[in-house]
Amino acid sequence: MVPRILLTGALALGLAACATPPRFEYGAYEPTLYAYYKKPEMRDKFEAALEKAIEKGEASDRLAPGLYAELGYLHLDQGDEAGAIQLFEKEASAFPESAFFMTGVVNRLKGIETPTEPEMVAASAEAAPSVDKSDEAETPADIETPAVDAAPAGV
Repeated sequence: MVPRILLTGALALGLAACATPPRFEYGAYEPTLYAYYKKPEMRDKFEAALEKAIEKGEASDRLAPGLYAELGYLHLDQGDEAGAIQLFEKEASAFPESAFFMTGVVNRLKGIETPTEPEMVAASAEAAPSVDKSDEAETPADIETPAVDAAPAGV
């Protein structure tokens, strides 16, 4: 009986040791965000939790996406535009998938007109080097074929 309990305990401990750590470090972000939304006067606690989560994420190389941006919006809300811009740029640098959005936010804060995504796509297509097709091989549609006489009558 005792060996069975020990074996079960060892198996459970072994399986728990194999659990993968979370991909990102959020710290106490979620509960403090909820508390902040319910009671905006808890802003200082939320900001401190964000800063701590960022520190832990940077230290473990598991920083969660959006934390720099969230802290940047808090700075912007307090009137610290320069601090907000710095955090938005860090977010864009750390997470390239957010670069388009974060760059747009930064540009609007700096008073720079930001092109829309379709305008950016069109501009990049215009800037793309043109392809010289003169060296390409002819395709069957490009080759002229001699006219074929109609089949003789009566056949």
